[in-house]
Amino acid sequence: DYIVGIATQGALATEGKVKAAQFFRILKLDESIFDGNGKQSAAILKDGKIVSFSSDKEIQYQDKNVTFTVKSSSQQAEIFVNEKNECRNRQGVNVVVYDKRLGKVIHSVSFNAFDNYAIMTE
Repeated sequence: DYIVGIATQGALATEGKVKAAQFFRILKLDESIFDGNGKQSAAILKDGKIVSFSSDKEIQYQDKNVTFTVKSSSQQAEIFVNEKNECRNRQGVNVVVYDKRLGKVIHSVSFNAFDNYAIMTE
């Protein structure tokens, strides 16, 4: 049981969207957030399915003991979990994974859309 916050920083070109969607398919996550016009986007997934999505504003989602707020823009990505920004804020796709059973963030990574989707964890 996981909740995942996703925020893109900067627009994703067609190649970047295709790579991101492929990666999400491998993880069995809903990749439809990458179907849009390439603008920055914010999404929240629960158990692999999109529960909130926007390409032009901040979004929020609450589930029992956790509140997610995701903001995305051309210059910044933010993913707040219970009011703490857990996002790496890197260009490309930023992902924060919250484990509902453990009650904490277990991963915060970003994928550089302009550098062959190199994974950044620091």
